[in-house]
Amino acid sequence: MENYKERVEISCFTKMSEMKGISSVREYIDEAKKRGWKAIGITDINSTQAFNEAHEYLKRDEENELKLIYGVKAKFINEEKNTTNDITILVKEQKGIKNLYTILSNAFCNESGGEILIHRSQLDKYREGLLYGTCEIKENIDEIKFYDFIQIEPLNSEINEKIIELGEKNNILVIASSKPLFVNKEDAICCEILNYSKGIKPCEDDNERYLYTTEEMLEKFNYLDKELAKKIVIDNTNILADMCEEINPNGIWKFEINYPKIENSKEIIKELCYKKVHNIYGEEIPQEVEERLALELNSIIENGYETIYLIARDCVKKSNELGYPVEARGCVGNSLVAFLLGITDFNPIDYNLPFEMFAGKFLDKEPDIDLNFSAEVTQKIYEYIAEKYGKDRIIYCGTVGTIAEKTAEQMIKKYSEDLGCEIDENRKKELIYKLAGIKRRTGIHPGGFFILPENKDINEYTPIEFYKFNDKSIVKTHMEYHDIWRSRLYKFDILSHDTPTILKRLQDITRIDYKEI
Repeated sequence: MENYKERVEISCFTKMSEMKGISSVREYIDEAKKRGWKAIGITDINSTQAFNEAHEYLKRDEENELKLIYGVKAKFINEEKNTTNDITILVKEQKGIKNLYTILSNAFCNESGGEILIHRSQLDKYREGLLYGTCEIKENIDEIKFYDFIQIEPLNSEINEKIIELGEKNNILVIASSKPLFVNKEDAICCEILNYSKGIKPCEDDNERYLYTTEEMLEKFNYLDKELAKKIVIDNTNILADMCEEINPNGIWKFEINYPKIENSKEIIKELCYKKVHNIYGEEIPQEVEERLALELNSIIENGYETIYLIARDCVKKSNELGYPVEARGCVGNSLVAFLLGITDFNPIDYNLPFEMFAGKFLDKEPDIDLNFSAEVTQKIYEYIAEKYGKDRIIYCGTVGTIAEKTAEQMIKKYSEDLGCEIDENRKKELIYKLAGIKRRTGIHPGGFFILPENKDINEYTPIEFYKFNDKSIVKTHMEYHDIWRSRLYKFDILSHDTPTILKRLQDITRIDYKEI
């Protein structure tokens, strides 16, 4: 066996453990590197929302040698016995990412009474590429053997000794974990403030849940034989870390273009554009216009962006058919193709607007088509798009709501005033920084959605959740939508705005077409 020197913490809880974790994933990574650890595990409660930040942060360091272990802490229900148990799920291999996301999607979408429970049958079905751990004693040997490892905290010596004996008897790794909510011991006050704001008493309950050093953890287990303490604190945690491969939480499609597919899209966009340009300029198209159109079409088609333009056209066309104009924003007005498809009302040729302002210097920038629709028809447009491209393929963009600095300041003030403890201004600023960014809830983008390509499974990118919106349950991404964007899924927007509604009203009253003004 390799002579390991430092332990590995398998189960850290970041700010993405809702109203629980204090430290950011970056703080855990930085501290692990500082201590010379080979790996560290992130297992937020029912959350994978720190995965992409962790992955992107590690990528910045070209000399990085730290392995990040991805996982979650959750509860599952044994359907046969109707009992619930805690479980820690770690991703062992790349294929395990999709299985983890699938397990969580099924749990989120079958949430009952506000409790998120994984069904045992799902754990059995999607076990490949994953490791399962428990922190609970199991008298039934078959139940113990369901797990790959057992976690213990340095609390009760008698119970821990029994768990270690059971683990060794059944050839299951027993590992020590402090299950930290924050990195540094002195930040325990953040847990107190957070707990006090939630009405948890005593608010000091979590004060010892910080990221123990190897020496501190060994000292916590000083009631064990030294060799045995080293085994569960250092050796076994490293063995478990070695069992986990380097993982890309964005899935295996990271560098592929994953736009929705429309049959014959290249021919369709060309046909629509040339038909419109001939309607405007006649049989003989001016050379400037012909060259500009060829430039744009070549760029769009070479980069695979044609379906983005066609879907935007569908949205605008449907709104117009319902009698409502659409307001284009930003640089999309620099695109002749967008004008010819009816996405905008501005012909960039007339205003000498270069396509590069929209498509970038090398004409390969992903199109960001910002459009405002009347709130009176946005739902009908959503329904039309879902009907045309498949209801199961429309996934709304999820967001993560966090504690704002102002809210953190109020929490600190109430805690200090109610408990009669003074906090100086410098320390208060530090506490505000540490409390800000803790997840409070999830939500949805006001108008953003993804259209999943037909040959893709959303669980390759993110778990999904049901979200109550306008008395309806809609499917949204569990991860923050920017993280999905990094995986090359394109975000479409149907944003509501007053201007299209006002124009419609004025047009109805005056009977003057707003385009003629």
